[in-house]
Amino acid sequence: MAPVVVEGVVFDLDATLVNLGGFVEWKEAHRRAVEAYIECGCPEDLIHRCSEKGLFSMLNLVRDELSKTLPSSEVERIQLNAYRASSPARPRAWPSATSCQSAYLPWSG
Repeated sequence: MAPVVVEGVVFDLDATLVNLGGFVEWKEAHRRAVEAYIECGCPEDLIHRCSEKGLFSMLNLVRDELSKTLPSSEVERIQLNAYRASSPARPRAWPSATSCQSAYLPWSG
């Protein structure tokens, strides 16, 4: 059998293509992201103001606000912490993906 060549991967994090609501604990992910921002020294009032519209809006709004006053390297560090905190600790492959031999998930380590 010829090897399969993957030419692209689609990440549907905003549930445009598939409803993942039943598979992700969104409130818990949101709470962990808020904690990560606060632990990084972000102002609590900014985080709570930006979090009113949900996790993904918060991540984007906080990034935009931090970019106004911090160097891009610091914004990237803070955002990476928030993304890691909101990601599942042990992501599992979908049943249809069990034939994959390995996966590289930089936020899981």
